[in-house]
Amino acid sequence: MKLRHWLIRRVGDCLPQQVNVWLATRSKGLRRLVQPGKEFVFDRYLGELLVAIDTTYPIELQMMLGRYDRDSSALINRLFQADWVSIDVGANVGALTLLMALRSPQGAVAAVEPGPLICSRLRRNLQLNPSLAKRVHVFEVGIAEKRGRLFWNEDPNNRGNAGLLGSSGTSVEVLTLDDIVDGMSPSRVDFLKIDVEGMELEAITGGLETIKRFRPFIYYETLDAFNQIRGFDVHAEISKMLSRIGYRRFAVMRDGRLAAVEDSGVTKSSNTLAVPIEKAAGLCP
Repeated sequence: MKLRHWLIRRVGDCLPQQVNVWLATRSKGLRRLVQPGKEFVFDRYLGELLVAIDTTYPIELQMMLGRYDRDSSALINRLFQADWVSIDVGANVGALTLLMALRSPQGAVAAVEPGPLICSRLRRNLQLNPSLAKRVHVFEVGIAEKRGRLFWNEDPNNRGNAGLLGSSGTSVEVLTLDDIVDGMSPSRVDFLKIDVEGMELEAITGGLETIKRFRPFIYYETLDAFNQIRGFDVHAEISKMLSRIGYRRFAVMRDGRLAAVEDSGVTKSSNTLAVPIEKAAGLCP
């Protein structure tokens, strides 16, 4: 694999940068043709949107292929309705925020992102798509179980990926999900996407009033590594909390397919969809 990557880079050194970018936007295997730090605007994200690309960031490299996270995108395309109100917690540069807004032309999206540099790139992507920007509300804050301040830390090995569990870094304001919703005063909340690098439990805890009131679908990250980082079974705690208020869990599989999860201690996929029991019928075989 290392030899293959080396060969791709060597070929890229011999080609004009415009050719490298053109090739990289057409094949995942050719993304290494583009050197880190190259910036340009890609005009075919989700087939029609403009997005700013900086090849330093792995998420933006994925966006060069025209969509981001095939499984999550497929799930959103499957579930979303035109008037849905959604909240993207951990929006990053807006890869899924843009899809949510595109799929809900009569709805609204709250995009929550605490990282100052990353949030500025999110705002840039919205500026590039003014027809979507008017229904996306950006909150440059973190989400936790209570208000306060935490430290935002970017992963140096995965630029753009960051969390709030560290004891040092960039100090950022944090609110609860309930705070965000209280500020929006929506008549409905249909979908919560939560990707906060191991703080999903705190995010859901701080949003329980919203969840009980509106009964949204909750799409959250369930990587096993988070249990090791936190020192307890985060996912089991979330499962118990949501089960008490009438939610079922579904593992999100390839291309957005769903598989029911009955055991609170079992994680079948890196992302889980929690569904109010009254909305769960017919979601999967």
